[in-house]
Amino acid sequence: QQLPAQVFHHNTIDRSQYTDNMNLQTWFKKLERRLKQVDETAWTNEAIALLSDKALEKAGSLDAYEDTADGFKKLKEQLLGSNNKSDVAQLDKFCARRQHKGESVTQFAQVLKRLAAGLVTEEEELKNRFYAGLLSDRLRLALSEMMVERRTSALSFEELVRYAGNKEANWERAASHYRNYSSGLSDGSGAESASHHNN
Repeated sequence: QQLPAQVFHHNTIDRSQYTDNMNLQTWFKKLERRLKQVDETAWTNEAIALLSDKALEKAGSLDAYEDTADGFKKLKEQLLGSNNKSDVAQLDKFCARRQHKGESVTQFAQVLKRLAAGLVTEEEELKNRFYAGLLSDRLRLALSEMMVERRTSALSFEELVRYAGNKEANWERAASHYRNYSSGLSDGSGAESASHHNN
């Protein structure tokens, strides 16, 4: 799930050439999502066509990478290197992270920022992960409606989290007041019944 199109100026799945100032782990993650729609025999060639010359030099002989999912995996591992395995694992955690039961949206956002640190360079990725990972369908709908009404792509991650947090807090206060009100009615009717019974 992603935020409405109004949030972003471009699709978050990067179809552009890899350049050496990009984060390679993040780039591969985006590419892999796109490649799920492509036959596995094209994966390796797709990656090679988009990689920079400098990155391809690190890959060595391209004949070593077969036109299969395994060949693509081998190319990815060669370029990322064994020293970056922890970064890859952290990025996997970020991409799979969802809001836990009992975890506020603010706490959820803080966890995402920590997992994304040094790995996710585009704020759109952070906003999309936050939106997709929310437990509440109602809150996702409220965010979508808000973005459509504002017709803007300028909302920052912090502003998105603040809006979601305010919504969550308002709903919780309303629910708490309703519970207290219902409890009061229940106690009152019980006392009234007891009074009639005694009379």
